[in-house]
Amino acid sequence: MYKKNKKNLLVRYINKGKQPSRRQDAETIYKPNGMVYVIKTDFLENKTPIPTPKMGYVFVDKNTSINIDDKIDVKLANLTWNELNVKNDKPNKSN
Repeated sequence: MYKKNKKNLLVRYINKGKQPSRRQDAETIYKPNGMVYVIKTDFLENKTPIPTPKMGYVFVDKNTSINIDDKIDVKLANLTWNELNVKNDKPNKSN
């Protein structure tokens, strides 16, 4: 898990102190999803740990990225896709 620091870089999140009783009161933290990594080949050749302290990031919401590892995930992705497309295809009732 990661959080943004003052320089807007992601740093490892270490929970220090009391947990809030409501999730809404907790700090915003981020979890990498491994969707895309853009790195120089020498990072791989030198076995540099990922992520690095100065690695950039792109925030992806739940409707944009679905993790597919097996057949059930494919079915869930199709259901989600169809659900989102039905909502977006509905005519605007305000006209």
